[in-house]
Amino acid sequence: MLTPLIHRARRPLTALLVSRRMPWAVGGLAVVLTLPSLWTGWELDDHVHRLRLNGLSLLDGVEESRLDLFRFLDGDPDHVRQLQDLGVLPWWTVGEIKASFWRPVTAATHWVDHVLWSKSPAMMHAQNLLWFALLVGVVALLYRRIIGANFVAGVAALLFAIDDAHVIPAAWIANRNALLAMLFGALAMLAHD
Repeated sequence: MLTPLIHRARRPLTALLVSRRMPWAVGGLAVVLTLPSLWTGWELDDHVHRLRLNGLSLLDGVEESRLDLFRFLDGDPDHVRQLQDLGVLPWWTVGEIKASFWRPVTAATHWVDHVLWSKSPAMMHAQNLLWFALLVGVVALLYRRIIGANFVAGVAALLFAIDDAHVIPAAWIANRNALLAMLFGALAMLAHD
């Protein structure tokens, strides 16, 4: 008795997974699943980015660029000592440590956040969700191109959309760089194919 009902219920899902709307449907699903991130506020590196975007620094006498948000440690032992005293770094951190990442596109998106809605973490999270939806949609298009416009490509896109490994980049403002890197990587593969 249940078998015909199950088959009828699967038909709309199967039809959606092979339709042209599938990339945007799974992108929308990914956003719905990560929607609670709108209310998480600022976390960890988000606070450091806010300081820098406001022209401030954790370090005394150090002028930091607003578009160089991902340069954390410059190898200066005095700066490491200051960060250890603040409790940002553990006492055993090597004084000459360097951690600097060149992410100008991501820094520009954070600057846009700061200019448009500096006091609204929800809007910053909304920008992350927009990038995430675009990423999932482009990956779904890539799967359709490589695998074909079939059920397997639809399931692959659905699994990509609901994968819990994407939660941190989608929900953490400072980790937007991962979304952008994946998006532009997927766009490059789509353009190459």
